[in-house]
Amino acid sequence: MRNAFMTSVASIVAVGALGIGSVAVAQLPTRHSGDFNHKYDGDVVPVPNYTKVGAFGTDPISDGDIMTYRVPTGGGYLDSDDWDGTIATNNGWTIEFRIQIDTDFPEGPRGAVALYTGSGVSGDIMSVGQTNTKKWAHSDIIVDTNNNTDAFHTFRVAFDRQGTTWPYTIYRDGQLLDTSPNGGNWGTDVLYFGSAGSPYGGPTVHLDYLRFDDTGAYAPAIPEVSFTNVVVNDTMGMEFDSDDGATYQLEYSEPPMTNDWIETAGFMRGDGGSLIFFDPTGVSTTRLYRIVRTD
Repeated sequence: MRNAFMTSVASIVAVGALGIGSVAVAQLPTRHSGDFNHKYDGDVVPVPNYTKVGAFGTDPISDGDIMTYRVPTGGGYLDSDDWDGTIATNNGWTIEFRIQIDTDFPEGPRGAVALYTGSGVSGDIMSVGQTNTKKWAHSDIIVDTNNNTDAFHTFRVAFDRQGTTWPYTIYRDGQLLDTSPNGGNWGTDVLYFGSAGSPYGGPTVHLDYLRFDDTGAYAPAIPEVSFTNVVVNDTMGMEFDSDDGATYQLEYSEPPMTNDWIETAGFMRGDGGSLIFFDPTGVSTTRLYRIVRTD
């Protein structure tokens, strides 16, 4: 999950939403996905177990940073064997992935990417499309209509054990989209990412990482923000205190501030000191800026 420092020229803004038909649950503890106990980064292609489960229009390849693949609808998927892990747990679990979807091919009727998850006790499907995110994906319930083709976006699904129920929560770019009762039980450990059914697939997908943690359900770890760690200085640069070795990206949103964030200015590597981001198009008083940690 990307830690986010948000600032506009005049103020700091943080927003969130609770989806229609959602249920209220107890506040989840937070955990950065960099601390999850299972992590896959797109700088390498996973072991080729994916060849056994269906056809890929373009087999997964990596440029040393991002993994890219394409599956036709009803095509292949990556399963938990590929990620070298399991989510068979009674503790709850959390899965996070960061992707960008292309517009080179039409997507399936229920989205470009399906995430099937289940522990043998509880499970469900969420999907990400070019212009929406869905819960209970086979039921076509849309929880977000932001564009997922303009840049990389981070999605998180957290299954929380509450007595005999397993509500699950969906986040996009650190913002709460929905919390709902789980919709299914696969009867076995399941972690499928890709098509895995005729309603899903189509366009090319770029995967930065997929991480999961089988020790519990966790909300994104987004630190509190203030002008002590992000300020607009005299040269209209956004200055912030960096962690040594961390990677940061400048993003902006424009009115009506729909949380559709656009990357700009490239990446910067933290050195433990103060760094300054500049918008190469010129800082605008109408834009909402945020600096996100991407590692």
